[in-house]
Amino acid sequence: MEHKNLALEVLRKLLNDEIKGRTKKNLVQSRTLMEMLESSIQRYHSRTSSGSWP
Repeated sequence: MEHKNLALEVLRKLLNDEIKGRTKKNLVQSRTLMEMLESSIQRYHSRTSSGSWP
C-alpha cells in the first residue's frame, strides 16, 4: 500500500510542476488542471478507503 501512495505523491509532484509551468502562460488553464488533479486525488482516496474499485 505504501508503494501506491509513493506513486501517487510522485504523480502529484509531476503534475504540480506542470501546472506551475502553465500558470505563467495561462492562469485559467492552470486552475482547471489543478481542479482536475484535486478531483482525481479525491476519487482515488475514496476508492482506496472504501475498498471498492470500479
